[in-house]
Amino acid sequence: MKRIKTLTVTIITLAAVCAAAFAAHAAGSYTVLYGFAFDVQNGGAVIHDYDERSSEVTLPNTLLGKNVIRIDDSAFFGKTRITDITLESAEHLSSIGSSAFCGCSALRSIEIPDSVESVGFGAFQDCVSLETASLGNGITAIAAQTFYNCDSLKTVIVPDSVQTVGAYAFGGCESLRWVKIPDSVTQIGTGAFSGSDNAVICCYSGSGAHNYAVENGINYLLLDELKRGDTNADGFVNINDVTVIQRHLAELERINEIFNGAADADCDGKLDITDATAIQMYLAEYDITYPVGQPMGR
Repeated sequence: MKRIKTLTVTIITLAAVCAAAFAAHAAGSYTVLYGFAFDVQNGGAVIHDYDERSSEVTLPNTLLGKNVIRIDDSAFFGKTRITDITLESAEHLSSIGSSAFCGCSALRSIEIPDSVESVGFGAFQDCVSLETASLGNGITAIAAQTFYNCDSLKTVIVPDSVQTVGAYAFGGCESLRWVKIPDSVTQIGTGAFSGSDNAVICCYSGSGAHNYAVENGINYLLLDELKRGDTNADGFVNINDVTVIQRHLAELERINEIFNGAADADCDGKLDITDATAIQMYLAEYDITYPVGQPMGR
């Protein structure tokens, strides 16, 4: 079994984290365009502030002809009006600073594009309305307290590019249920899931995440042991899984992305009514060629 290193940090209050950044912002002189305060660094535009003229924000690709390359520390800190922000429109965005969106209490979802290579400390801390977070394949680390106190966050899929998960990264996420952690993660910090008592780490047997979950008494689900057809990941393949697929197709509920492979009962790469039929045939003990009821493996 792989062993996983543990990182330790102390939780830092929002005021302490952002005081220096606010002082720097106040002292700076920036150009303002479309509500974004920015300057040019290393040939690209760096965003330092936003005037909240709209609750739905689309990050520009360029400002005064310069590619937007960074969202600076605390740039959107405490912007309580923002409900949605589109980052992928900035094709050259490579970094998101510490506390960049900290305290954006109305923000509902975030999609970090593959171009982003680094996300700073506490970037989305206290985004209490954040329900979904999609992490791009460019980042190698989830910094400490990245999603700390994101009360509404339910599911997170950590991409294969990530090697470390910082301390308290998902701490205080009371609604967090499923977190998929790949084999690539070799370091998980102290208290990464502290206060997220309903969280289940979805991982593979013998992985660092598996070992971390065991050592810290965190609930876990071994994806290689998940059975084909177990759509709701309750450990059984039964009529409830058929119902889940039917409700998904009727758009009454969505199958969790982590379990799409298990829901694809006929192994054709898509979710449709034939998957429900395959499970029904399995339950009726028909002779089928689909591996329904068998462990998914890696």
